Amino acid sequence: MAYVCVVIVLAACTGIAFVYRWSEHSGGNRFFMSAGLGLGCLLCNGVLALAGHVNILDAPPIQFLLGGALGAVTTLGTPVFMAAVARGDLSITWTVMTLSFALASLAGIIFPGETVGWPGVAGLLAAVIAVVFLGIDVARRNAVDGQARTRKGWAFFISIAFLTNAYSMYSYTLASHFTPVQTQAVRLAFMLSFAAVLTLGALITALIAGRRGSVPRGLGIGAVAGVFMFAIGFFMLMALNAGVPAYVLYPATTGGSNILVAALSVLLLRERPSGWGWIGIVVGTAALVLLGVAA
Repeated sequence: MAYVCVVIVLAACTGIAFVYRWSEHSGGNRFFMSAGLGLGCLLCNGVLALAGHVNILDAPPIQFLLGGALGAVTTLGTPVFMAAVARGDLSITWTVMTLSFALASLAGIIFPGETVGWPGVAGLLAAVIAVVFLGIDVARRNAVDGQARTRKGWAFFISIAFLTNAYSMYSYTLASHFTPVQTQAVRLAFMLSFAAVLTLGALITALIAGRRGSVPRGLGIGAVAGVFMFAIGFFMLMALNAGVPAYVLYPATTGGSNILVAALSVLLLRERPSGWGWIGIVVGTAALVLLGVAA
């Protein structure tokens, strides 16, 4: 059963990448998509809290603060990432996003001072090399007529998305550091405050930014993404509680989703990275495996 949970997390990590692409191709409003994502995640976690009779007020205030901060960052990060997806190959864009794990790991080494061995150092270096290869792939294809090109603004949007996603992962390190005993109330306080702030922030942003794109489609597709996000968190916790080691879980899910997204992008979306791009994807996956071993 434990490794069934790993497979579910892997499927959810892969699925949510294609939900982002679906949203862009459907013409759904990006900001309302973010709001729908928050609502979907909020409802799933709320049902879990009610079914388990969990009193989230038992959690320390820091968990509500950290969860709310993550929701605020995700309010920016989700539409920015979708803008990057709309301007470049899903396989390349998704790989760059997942490589932000390296920056989150580096932040954890600085504070709260996690130790790192040679696999961690090798993983960080491999992540940097992978980003360079992916950058070469994008630059070479942009310079050749007839090649699949990234649209203007891709580099800017993926850079912002890279940073926001790195903070998203780092926030879990902070939550674990400030509250070492992770009860169900602690986890749900973090996740519910995250989802609530994301929903509210995305709705406010949508009203300010305007309603470009379909609001119903954005909300509906976002709700689907919210279910995927809930599944990632819930079944990851189940896998860890069932005894699956972190050095197996993280590379299998994060690194595995890189391979699946790249393969499915070729089969379903007809996206074909060049040789440099494939090298970047492989090296990026190796970086995630090494960082997982270091964990």
